[in-house]
Amino acid sequence: FPSHDNSGIHINIQRNEYTDKAAPKVFEFIHNPSSWKFIKQISKRGATDNPSVSHNGCWKYALRRNVDEWLNKLVSYKYSLITAHKSYAYEIRLFGGHPTVLIPAIQFAHACFIMGYQTKEEKITVKSFIKWISTRKRYTELYNFIINEIDIKNLS
Repeated sequence: FPSHDNSGIHINIQRNEYTDKAAPKVFEFIHNPSSWKFIKQISKRGATDNPSVSHNGCWKYALRRNVDEWLNKLVSYKYSLITAHKSYAYEIRLFGGHPTVLIPAIQFAHACFIMGYQTKEEKITVKSFIKWISTRKRYTELYNFIINEIDIKNLS
């Protein structure tokens, strides 16, 4: 399985009434600068923790946008972390092509939209996301990946 900075894993989540309801929370979570250290580590993409100098400029590009722009399809930048430009799916494009990331990437995408739909919280935060997945067997691989691969004590 070849792996390098130019490969990536893209996860498509079907658009429907449930995912459309969750999307604002998911886009805000992924693009919120307070989440970026976590998102950067979980993605296994790039060699630095500085979001502004990551692979193909996607982190720097995300800094200049806001959630409304993403959701209203005003942008469809090829290197976006998550896109809404497809009429049938949201596409999460943040994961590097590292073999250990495949299952966690799928579970991360699913968990973001399920939590976004189910939670009564106004926003998804790194802390609330990790706590939420820790209580659901469905996301065991993702939770174990986070615990073993990410320095969660130094995320803030």
